[in-house]
Amino acid sequence: MNNEDLVGLIADARDGCRDSMEQLSVRVQDELYSYIFRLTLNEDLANDIRQETLLQMCRSVKNLQELNRFKPWLFKIAWTKLKNHHRAAKNKKLMSLNDSRNLIDILQSRQVEGLKSLVSREIAETVVLSMEDMDVRQRNALMLRCYENLSYAEIASVMNCTETSARVLF
Repeated sequence: MNNEDLVGLIADARDGCRDSMEQLSVRVQDELYSYIFRLTLNEDLANDIRQETLLQMCRSVKNLQELNRFKPWLFKIAWTKLKNHHRAAKNKKLMSLNDSRNLIDILQSRQVEGLKSLVSREIAETVVLSMEDMDVRQRNALMLRCYENLSYAEIASVMNCTETSARVLF
């Protein structure tokens, strides 16, 4: 589905078409999960936040003014849901050592043999440990810039900060 089809789907969903809303939810759920998982590094939490975000999307899409800014708008909803979870848990880090081991296992789920497996696991552990040490805001800026290819202005919009702050966080 190209961008024009997506904008049409968003417009129809905004106008109350249930089929379009369902198609839109199906269309964005995997990308949304990937974004949230890279922030939380926790499958269960990522699934919960995705569900909450999709529900909020269905409730609020009628208020979306700029259809071509749907993706940053959706990521902002997810980011807000994640911040609310974080606040409720009163936990400074979203990832525990057990969660990092879980991510390593997921990253290793592809069957790679011999030395490649060892090197791949070592790289995965290094990445996870590095991400674990990052502040969640830095991790979010990194994910939005590197994985979602958002501009600094869009990152600033998602994170409710200035464009300069988004650049510094990255």
